[in-house]
Amino acid sequence: MLGKYDDALSDANRALEIESTNLDSFILRGKTHFMLGQYNKALINFNKASEINPNNEHVLALRKILIDLKITSKSELRNTESLVNHENTNYNLHKITITELVTNVEIINTLLFRGELYYSLEQYDEALLYYNKALEVDPNNLTALFLVEKFIIHQDDIIRRS
Repeated sequence: MLGKYDDALSDANRALEIESTNLDSFILRGKTHFMLGQYNKALINFNKASEINPNNEHVLALRKILIDLKITSKSELRNTESLVNHENTNYNLHKITITELVTNVEIINTLLFRGELYYSLEQYDEALLYYNKALEVDPNNLTALFLVEKFIIHQDDIIRRS
C-alpha cells in the first residue's frame, strides 16, 4: 500500500517539475501526504493549490479539514493534559484518554477526507455516507455538519435544475 503513495508522490512531483503551477498535482500531493499522516506537508500543498486558485471549493474544504485537525488535536491535548495535571491520578489511565482523543480526531478527519474524495469524484452518496460516519463519532463536529450542509445544498441545486 505504501508503494501506491510513493507512486502518487512521484507522479505529482514529476508533474510539478514540468508545470510548477499544476493545481491538480498540488492537490494530489496534499491528499497523499494527508493519507500518510503528514498533515503539515499536506497543508503546505493545499495552501499552494489555494494560491493558484483561491476560490477552489475542494481545496478550501481540504484546507479546513486539516486546519480543524490541527486546532482540535492541540486543544483536546491541552484540555486532557490539564485534566491529567489537575486530577493527579493514574498516569496510564490518562495516557489512554489522550490517545483515544487523538485517535477520535484522526478517525473523524480521515472519514471527512474520504468523504471529500468521493465528493470530488461526484460520488455524492458515498461522500454523505462518510460525513455521517464522522457525525456518529462526534455529532457536534462543525466540519462534518458543514460538509453535510454543502451536500444538501448541492442536491437541492440538482433538483431545481431538473
